[in-house]
Amino acid sequence: MGIYYLPEESDPTASPEAIELIFKESGSLGLASGTDWTLRIEKGTWPELPQWCHPRDAWTYRDISTLPEESLGKILSLRKQVNEHGDLVQAELQFEGGSRIAVTSGESLELRSTSTRDDSRLPPEEEFKYLLEYAHDDWLGFSVISGAVASILGKGASQSQLREMTVRLIGDLYDRGVRAGDLTSSDAHPFAPWSTTKGETLDRIRSEMAKLPGLPDSGDICWFTVP
Repeated sequence: MGIYYLPEESDPTASPEAIELIFKESGSLGLASGTDWTLRIEKGTWPELPQWCHPRDAWTYRDISTLPEESLGKILSLRKQVNEHGDLVQAELQFEGGSRIAVTSGESLELRSTSTRDDSRLPPEEEFKYLLEYAHDDWLGFSVISGAVASILGKGASQSQLREMTVRLIGDLYDRGVRAGDLTSSDAHPFAPWSTTKGETLDRIRSEMAKLPGLPDSGDICWFTVP
């Protein structure tokens, strides 16, 4: 849901001042631009308006037409982007099933989204680019990979197809320098890459995935990064 200032609410081109992602179980997550144009992420207040909406009768919730209509499911990952001062200015959320929402702060919020619907899914090369950049920037977990796989194959894919696409993507990532390994408690060496060849790595992952009821989540089997 978008939070709109009522004098602008009737303008179809008006951007929301904030958005609230409403969870099916309970609660919500709020994203808004601060007065310094940085991005604020905080616990939502749905169905009540946030305290900063003053006076109350000058603000309202409204659906955002550019966001996916289907239920997004749980959040699998959150990527943050900061400016040159280290302030948060963008957040990209990936949901189970592959949908993504990117929120950028500024004078007004800028929203971009991709859906799991066939006409709006990212092409495979864009999904791969996203995973590769993620592995360069952070620890890449299976939840993010599984979301990309679901987005590429779409609804109706079998578990066998999902697993094979997962292995294929990991193999392509390996060719670009990404390695599987385990996180450690060491500050000096927080990542311990597996001492396995590409084939051994993929065989191990394929074997471990076969033991799971579905696609793995972050924390299952291993993590990925560019050492």
